[in-house]
Amino acid sequence: MPQNSTGLYLFQTLALRLSRLCFADISIATLHERHFAVTAAASLFMAEAAVVTLQQTVPLKKNKRRSAAFAIETQDLAATLKGQTTVRWPRPTQQEIVGHKEIRRTIENAACGFCLAALEAKLGLFAYARLDRPDSADYAVATVDDAKRKRTSAVPNLEGATFLEISGIRRMNYESVQQRVTKKESQVRAYRKGIVAVCGFQEQKLAIKIIDNSPKP
Repeated sequence: MPQNSTGLYLFQTLALRLSRLCFADISIATLHERHFAVTAAASLFMAEAAVVTLQQTVPLKKNKRRSAAFAIETQDLAATLKGQTTVRWPRPTQQEIVGHKEIRRTIENAACGFCLAALEAKLGLFAYARLDRPDSADYAVATVDDAKRKRTSAVPNLEGATFLEISGIRRMNYESVQQRVTKKESQVRAYRKGIVAVCGFQEQKLAIKIIDNSPKP
């Protein structure tokens, strides 16, 4: 088999194995197919980070089945909606565990995958721009039709966008998740519309806070 064919086969095999990791019935490994701001390589990297994080943080009894129930809490000014989703994941390889030893970055990438999947499943929002601003949000998100219109040029249109700030916590309790949400709110308060999404892996909870500073009629 030619070398380039071997590389493609290994990539496809990896993608197939990691496609078994889903959050809210959304495959992390295929986020790039729907989120313009996420590349194919980034999708797989997020999925790898997630399977390693789950294997290391989910309690051993559930870990043996590689299955866990995650709570999803969505809050805006009007109400707080609570739901639950089952997450299943393949066993990480030894190479994946070694390659994701840098805990902070691994948690960050795992949280990105889960939070983008949650926004897609629960709010119908898709990341179309990755932001590069100090002390700012991570992504600009919009509905699928708006996202297609806003990404037509090399410089995505951020006018009227909703700005998403993501954070991940490895080993903390419910109160820590809520405290992180409050802390991260300051990073999107400057925008007219913002969302904070925090994933607590040991707590098995993903909290979404919707912030709307639009002028009231």
